[in-house]
Amino acid sequence: MKDVFVCFSDKIMSKTFFIIALDDISCFHFQLGRDLDYRHAKMFHSGSISDKLHYIMRVLPQKTLSGQQPDSTMMNSEELQKLFQAAAEPEELLSSFEDLLASPEETAKFVNQQLDLFATNPELLAEESGRKQLRCIFLLAGMLGRTEHFQPIFNLVCLPAFQEKVDKEDFLVTELSRIFGLLSPAHSLADLEAKTLDAAVPLPVTEQLALTIVFRWLAERDSDREFQATIQVLLEKLPPERVTYDLGMALIIDAIAVGGDLLRTQVMDFYQANRETLSSDLPEKNLKSFFDLGKQRVKTMLRGNYLGNYGGLPGELQRMLHQPTATEETTSVRKTLPPIVRDRPKVGRNDPCPCGSGKKYKHCCGR
Repeated sequence: MKDVFVCFSDKIMSKTFFIIALDDISCFHFQLGRDLDYRHAKMFHSGSISDKLHYIMRVLPQKTLSGQQPDSTMMNSEELQKLFQAAAEPEELLSSFEDLLASPEETAKFVNQQLDLFATNPELLAEESGRKQLRCIFLLAGMLGRTEHFQPIFNLVCLPAFQEKVDKEDFLVTELSRIFGLLSPAHSLADLEAKTLDAAVPLPVTEQLALTIVFRWLAERDSDREFQATIQVLLEKLPPERVTYDLGMALIIDAIAVGGDLLRTQVMDFYQANRETLSSDLPEKNLKSFFDLGKQRVKTMLRGNYLGNYGGLPGELQRMLHQPTATEETTSVRKTLPPIVRDRPKVGRNDPCPCGSGKKYKHCCGR
């Protein structure tokens, strides 16, 4: 049936809870005493049907449908911290996360307290238990989607102690572009641009800021014109000593995706200025081939690796708890890039140049 309408109405924690399902459970609207704009709407916009049905069964247990009042199971801060530090599987966290997300005001305060705790005691990140705890806080912050958490998270990840104790492949780093993309305020592109150019910002965070700018564009939070102007500024102003291969490639692909030939001059100038960093893995002819793909195709490639808004809670907990290792998956920056196909084995900077000149590659065709 095309238009299925299901409505459950009952009292949960003294608030009226409605579920409205339209078009075969593809569109949901929630009201918990008032309209909600946090994780529920996001999950039911993009989550799988199985995730939706699973959530319904969790929030509407049989005793609630029969008119019984469910008991409150919300843990206190100390209990939550212990749970976050020890949990190894999504099932151990699911119920507590559901309770937390059902009380956004209190949970926002809890997230702020936890961010303050780690900012003042970054040594907690030296242990895996502390990092597991903070991963849960980051996921909660992302799912709540509150702009108030953007700056505290940014300040925390820029701390020297954070950079020292957290690997750049950790969820705490690779999830930043998604979190920043959702939590950064509207019309904050200029601020993100300034942060990306700030030499005091650690390079792993700079890379994630560049991905944040892409995230916002793909989420249509910023227009093509705004995004193109920002990418052009970064291409022109980012100094070579701040350009890693990942960051340089991301900016090049973004420029092609939004501007195509309109930004060809800026892209080629950027490539030449950072040739030593980029040319070994990105020969100039491969770079030119990206323009031949056309900006729409390159944008489609980027969108294929775009996670978007948070979906079903079981799946998000699984991603957080069982993050790929460095050997299983490259960095999140490289995931967003189209594959580079070489027509010959990679040449090292100090290897003889394959052109036969007798010079080292870096002093010949690799310049």
